[in-house]
Amino acid sequence: MKNRLEALRKARGIKQEELAAALEVSRQTIGSLENGRYNASLILAHKIAQYFGGGGHVRAAGCTMSGSLHDVVNNLSAQIEKQLENKPCITE
Repeated sequence: MKNRLEALRKARGIKQEELAAALEVSRQTIGSLENGRYNASLILAHKIAQYFGGGGHVRAAGCTMSGSLHDVVNNLSAQIEKQLENKPCITE
């Protein structure tokens, strides 16, 4: 999932350590988010959006949905259900 967190952070002159402290995560988590090794949870994506001013900046966390956190959760749940309908469960 593509994100712009690193570009947004650098444009504001913020160090990984500073952002990590503000979001209450480790510097390694910020690095992993920026390198695409980790996708932010909805809660962390919301924190990142709030830190950078909310609104469209939620995309910096890799989320392409907009609206309130409640709307995003509902939209995401609906998309997951749709995907599950299209793929049979594999049991062993």
